[in-house]
Amino acid sequence: MQLSLDKDDLKDYITKQVNNYFPDKFLIKTSDVDKILTNSLNRTEYCFSHIKLKYYNYDGNTRFNHLNSEHYGMFLWFLSNEAYLKNNINLAEKLFYLNKSLNGLDAFYSIKLPDIFLLHHPVGSVIGNAHYENYLTVYQNVTIGSSKEGIYPILSKGVSLMSKASIIGNCKIGKNVTLAAGAAVVNEDVPDDTLVFGQSRNLVFKKEKMPEKERIYNELRE
Repeated sequence: MQLSLDKDDLKDYITKQVNNYFPDKFLIKTSDVDKILTNSLNRTEYCFSHIKLKYYNYDGNTRFNHLNSEHYGMFLWFLSNEAYLKNNINLAEKLFYLNKSLNGLDAFYSIKLPDIFLLHHPVGSVIGNAHYENYLTVYQNVTIGSSKEGIYPILSKGVSLMSKASIIGNCKIGKNVTLAAGAAVVNEDVPDDTLVFGQSRNLVFKKEKMPEKERIYNELRE
């Protein structure tokens, strides 16, 4: 993967950024970042290698640019999740908060995002502790959250949520489903290959002829 900063410079950049944002007495060491950087970059590369868009892959080369906010937001989630998996909760919390501060993205470090996903300029999006599968696409101002009873949705492979779309509560969302801008599914199921309009109790289902997954992802490399 082509990096805009080499690994040592990226490690220093992250450490300085976290400590500048959160200058408390529990400062992060470069060695803390070093322990999670390689796995985070490997996961980022695997994810990005499946995305067709030119800012992710060009002339057969997968790219990561720390100054591309989409790239950096997704990478910061991988990094925060790695910190969580390594039981460095202080670092995980700061990376989560940094991502929220820089990119307006609320994706907690302990949720289980799939290996392959795209957060497409996801300012204002809240991605909750749902079940996710590969080829998830999230645009801006999206909400995925639980019911009052704490039940989270189940999203199948190839689900796309356009701007201001929401999935809340006890929902089973089928494969290759796209929620149109402003659509809201609350405690309802959606069948495979469906384009969803409107809001629950008044949802409109249409046949999805061209899933967003096919436009964005290269499944052959999985």
